[in-house]
Amino acid sequence: MEVARRASDPAQQLLAVFDAFDEWFRTPSFEGCSFINVLLEHPDGDDPVHRAAAAHLAEIRQFLEDLARRAGIPDAQDFAREWHILMKGSIVAAAEGDREAARRAKRVAVLLLQSAMSAPAPTSRAADRERGRQPLARLASGHPGGSGPLPLTANRSSQ
Repeated sequence: MEVARRASDPAQQLLAVFDAFDEWFRTPSFEGCSFINVLLEHPDGDDPVHRAAAAHLAEIRQFLEDLARRAGIPDAQDFAREWHILMKGSIVAAAEGDREAARRAKRVAVLLLQSAMSAPAPTSRAADRERGRQPLARLASGHPGGSGPLPLTANRSSQ
């Protein structure tokens, strides 16, 4: 696989995905990802074509999960899903004409990788509540209260 040619360390192989994408996005023949295109053109989850495309994307996600596990990321499965979102998003952005999409995604990927590698082992949401921690899903929804996005202001301390 291309990422193994570019790096030997699993964490660096994850990042190398975006280096390979950068080259791909800059080719004159770039037309996006046929598997993503199929999912969008055949949205019925029961459609065999849709299922085949989804299965291929699941194989890619499994590859990412394996790399994440080898890199020592505690919640490799969740990480792989997040990483895959970055990958697919960069492909769509490049298809829109943003030939810098892979470089932009790699900058975000570095932050995700750093965060994941320094994260403690995953806990259940019930255990988080018992310890008084807020599950990430609530934080991701905008603010610690968990209802909607943060307002776009410079001073968020009044929240």
